[in-house]
Amino acid sequence: MKTNKIAYLAIAYMVVIALIIANVGYLMATGKNLYSQGNIQAYAQNRAVKTTPVYSQRGTIYSSDGQIVAQDVTKYKLVVIIDASRPGYGDTPSHLVDYDALINDVSVIIGMEPAKMKEKLQYSKDNNLYQMEFGSYGNSLSAIQKKQIEALDIAGIEFSEVLSRNYPLGDFASYVVGYALNKYVSEDDQKIVGEYGIEKTYNDLLAGVNGYESYQVDTSGYVLPGGIIEDVEPENGDIINLTIDSSLQRDLDTLMEENLSGAGATLGSCVIIEAKTGRILAQSNYPSYNPNDRNIENYTNFLTEYPYEVGSIFKPFVYSYMIDNGLYNGEELYQSGSYQVKTSSGKVTATIRDWNNSGWGMISFNEGLYRSSNTAICNLLSRVPDHDDLVNFYKELGFFQSSQVDGFDITGGIGPNGELTNFYTSGFGQGTTLTLYQLARAYSIFANDGKMITPYWIDSIIDGDSSEVLYSANTEYSNQLISSDTVSKMKDLLYRVTHFEYGTGARYQIDDSEITIIGKTGTGQIAENGGYSSDEYSHSFVGLFPYEDPEIIIAFCYLGEYATGSWPDNIIKGITPAAYNTVHKYQEDTTSIEGMVNTLPSFVNQSTGFATSQIGESKLEAVVVGNGSTVVSQYPTAYTTVNVGDKIFVKTDGNEIAMPDVTGWSRKDISTFASMANISVNIKGDGQVATSQSVAANTVLTSGQSVEVVLGN
Repeated sequence: MKTNKIAYLAIAYMVVIALIIANVGYLMATGKNLYSQGNIQAYAQNRAVKTTPVYSQRGTIYSSDGQIVAQDVTKYKLVVIIDASRPGYGDTPSHLVDYDALINDVSVIIGMEPAKMKEKLQYSKDNNLYQMEFGSYGNSLSAIQKKQIEALDIAGIEFSEVLSRNYPLGDFASYVVGYALNKYVSEDDQKIVGEYGIEKTYNDLLAGVNGYESYQVDTSGYVLPGGIIEDVEPENGDIINLTIDSSLQRDLDTLMEENLSGAGATLGSCVIIEAKTGRILAQSNYPSYNPNDRNIENYTNFLTEYPYEVGSIFKPFVYSYMIDNGLYNGEELYQSGSYQVKTSSGKVTATIRDWNNSGWGMISFNEGLYRSSNTAICNLLSRVPDHDDLVNFYKELGFFQSSQVDGFDITGGIGPNGELTNFYTSGFGQGTTLTLYQLARAYSIFANDGKMITPYWIDSIIDGDSSEVLYSANTEYSNQLISSDTVSKMKDLLYRVTHFEYGTGARYQIDDSEITIIGKTGTGQIAENGGYSSDEYSHSFVGLFPYEDPEIIIAFCYLGEYATGSWPDNIIKGITPAAYNTVHKYQEDTTSIEGMVNTLPSFVNQSTGFATSQIGESKLEAVVVGNGSTVVSQYPTAYTTVNVGDKIFVKTDGNEIAMPDVTGWSRKDISTFASMANISVNIKGDGQVATSQSVAANTVLTSGQSVEVVLGN
């Protein structure tokens, strides 16, 4: 009996072995289980190999003087586990136990009111939530905030890294730079995507290409030793260098905000252009926005996308055409006041009046431009033998046709419609529309001997990995549009607009200054509901300086009430000296400056002591922001060219920031410190350097604190 039992067991054992061998053979041949037909091979591969992305660094955007305008930063998301069922580590809990520390200490670090945090904690507990999050307060914490919270050693607190785009200068040429947003497809697929401005237009170049790592893992998902199968490095995004100067841009933004808010303007824009090259040194829109907050009221870039009836600022182009074609005698007199537009048969189609309705009697055509006379334009246009030829001249100036520059769409506007009356009204900027960009570009013929330049924003694009220059801007000139003689005569006429006692641009003269500005004003009606607004107008000015050989073009417009007050001239007079100094700063031959320091090193992640000693040895002045031991950022950035005596700002990981003595500091230096210290500075006075400050030196500052600094000479 025992022998039979052993025999049966032996047979069963052989059958099992045979089945296993058959299944293994079938699995090897097909990749499937013989009995279940499950795809074991695919299952094993999926379980054995894991691929994770290695994110590329989005390209940094710099100002022309090397200040960071947009950059990638690592932020942290705060999560607190409140479920007591979460397993701890021995006697150490892994859920929140110390509620008071969270409410009283963490709330201060993340800027959340303790009462609000207590309420949120109670809600999370009442609803049996596993974890607690803090919305905007806890979703984008800095490395310093993370370090401060970790130092509290509160059980249950966890952090996760978050991709983020940061704009250190805040509201700074925002309609040019634009903004980018975090896009989370999944935990393993995070992207920063440009949504507006340069960030959107150049998104593919800025974004780079992500890499990835593939590696073998065990059944629990842990990486096996030596298990990396493939490692593909990311391609970092390209670097974009703007033509915009950070100091000039800050000054312009401040002047625009202060004056146009005071004027009750609804929209406005100002652009400053280096006349000989086309480099846009500053562009400010009103109202503006902070790309970190995206508090946007209007998505239209006024400079490039808002065509409007520009008014009398258009008149110099009619004068230029008449002079260039031998149809002009500036000393000839005409009757101002009103003009009747008549057809060839003598039918009156319109009666056009000067802006003051009554005119100034018999005056010369030269004086007609100084006083901005509509009837002067009408009398001149009546002598044009070929209307189409004049309209073609307008088009050569880039009017009434769309274009694209550096990825920005320049709206074309509406040109003359072929009707006789419209031909006359278009001569003084009514019945047709242009953008402020088109006006500024066209006025460049008076600075470039009759040729037009194309204003641009992007100076260069640099490969993010190799530092190879991929693109470098060049000045683009048009054909000769008017003669040198015409340019000379027009400059003289525009000089009288700003220097004639009754000239419409006299308000823009800069008293007691060696800088002589020339230009033209314009007031236009705003189309509204099939007619014109009765209480809002466009107010424009395009100026060039210095008069003898213009180096700078400044174009400005805002929409508001007819009574303009002193708001526009505050902006023009306030920014002109700074613009002049900026152009000459870039024109200097810096290679000949004695004592220049080249290629400023990177101090980031170095000790504060080492950084300050290196700065001092280079005969530079170190300004330390914070009481930490490690440098987390610096300005100017690494590899920037600096001069002996320049201030080098280094921000540390310390949370305690003391107010320095800013006596003798420039506006730019003060703004740089304010940005790094996260304080608000109200700068008053028209001088070049700081003479007093409202907060005493060595006072410890709080985040968002307001400090007043007065500039004098």
